[in-house]
Amino acid sequence: MEHTAHYTSTFLARQPIFDSMLNTWGYMVLFRACQDDVCAEITDPNQATAEVLATLPMVARNIPRHAKAMIRFPGQAIREELPVVLQPERTAMITARMGCAGPDDLDMIRCLKEQGYLVAVDDLAPGCELDELVRLADILVLDFESQNEQDLRQLSRLAVSSGLTLMGKKVESLQAAELAKELGVTLFHGYFYQKPVVRMGKRLPATHTARMRLFEVLNQEEPDFKAIARAVEPDPGISFRLLNFLNSPYFGFSQPIQSVHHAVVLAGWTKVRNWLRLILLTDMAPKDKTGELVYLSTHRARFLEQLALASGHGEDASRLFLIGLFSLLDALLDMPMHQVVSLVCLEPDVEAALCGQDSPFGPWLALARTIEHGDWDAMGHLALNLRLPTGSVSRAYAEAYAWTDQFFSLTKD
Repeated sequence: MEHTAHYTSTFLARQPIFDSMLNTWGYMVLFRACQDDVCAEITDPNQATAEVLATLPMVARNIPRHAKAMIRFPGQAIREELPVVLQPERTAMITARMGCAGPDDLDMIRCLKEQGYLVAVDDLAPGCELDELVRLADILVLDFESQNEQDLRQLSRLAVSSGLTLMGKKVESLQAAELAKELGVTLFHGYFYQKPVVRMGKRLPATHTARMRLFEVLNQEEPDFKAIARAVEPDPGISFRLLNFLNSPYFGFSQPIQSVHHAVVLAGWTKVRNWLRLILLTDMAPKDKTGELVYLSTHRARFLEQLALASGHGEDASRLFLIGLFSLLDALLDMPMHQVVSLVCLEPDVEAALCGQDSPFGPWLALARTIEHGDWDAMGHLALNLRLPTGSVSRAYAEAYAWTDQFFSLTKD
């Protein structure tokens, strides 16, 4: 069967924005229009914003109540009052400094502020403190990729002197994150949080080492119930979370689940194995790490699994699930990835993909990362090279959000 395009005409992704304590403050929602098997440029920003608003539930349906959706609104979208379709307390509007300078734009922004919407101003430059739009801002956005350090420092002084909140976007390294903190930034967007802080000679706690061994037991294609019982049942935390999860109304089993063996009989080994993997990962996450790392790992796992099933690669679905799940373990444990994977016996191609080496699974993991980063052109090329069916990427990505949200709602303590 010939595979053609890989996704629908509209694709959305959400990127986390953290506060100073690395709690998730909100999500930046990104749009890309794609057609004819390649990614087209956005030629109508207003239409792009309208598409975001029309399909926002695809990725933001279960954004936590405390979190905000941060969406870019060009001048025309503001004049047409498009923001009013969203809840003021959950929305932050990003506006470009040079794109909303007319009196009609400013009048509408004042009106929206009175209704409770936050206004974030982007595309700043030194000397902008006299701009009326900047005076209306609640948040000033510093670009740590395109602005030099001198400009960043000058703009940060403007925000501090005006009592405005500073947000740093495209904070991609730990060094940039440290500079942002020094400048008074309190909201962080970027991928610095996915970088491990490697400490030489660091060793995992004994409990973590034991759980990594349990991952190895779970990699078996057929369940070894005795080995699982020896590994799981002495750990009351894992046993309780698994049984509480399986006995939730979501599954609707006709009888209470009493053990892992009982769960496998009723639900099947593949599902129980993946649930156990997820519960193990959530229990291993250090308290000083943002929960977004575990959420993103889980989302990647489900996304890659579902994409494999939808594209005729079902035999690799379990491997891709594990790759997605393990893909941020280096950042979670602050250890180099090659050291992390040495703690568990993995198939060579799985290990190679996780370590960034040549592997048939490498492009799949790269695909997930390009979507998260909003690199739509790279996503298009990867999806075409993998010969993924039309619509499979966007459907799998959206389904993975819903599934991941459901998992975490069921496994809360």
